[in-house]
Amino acid sequence: MSYSEKIQSSKEIEELLNNSDISIDNLKYLAKEVSANTWSPFSQFPVGAVAVGIDQNRKLKIFSGTNVEPNVHSALCAERNAIFSGISAGYKKFIAVAISLPKAEKSIVNGADLG
Repeated sequence: MSYSEKIQSSKEIEELLNNSDISIDNLKYLAKEVSANTWSPFSQFPVGAVAVGIDQNRKLKIFSGTNVEPNVHSALCAERNAIFSGISAGYKKFIAVAISLPKAEKSIVNGADLG
């Protein structure tokens, strides 16, 4: 697969991840860990995300991001921040994103209504 080719299946993504020793479970863990760094004073709802970028040499790199709320009307989501971080480092393609919402996970486990 050349850099300009599109990835055609989830199997290709799994192979790329497995060849780099990055697991889906590891991505979930990292997303949850980074959610502790959120700045969400208005919503009080932490979100963490990690995005896996791929370069022209098929090397993978993980980028992280959290939600940021500078004021009540303008917030930046964690996924966007993770991808922007990758783009700033020169990565233009991403093959996976993991997102963690610890408060939602806790609410679901405790049977609370999220609606």
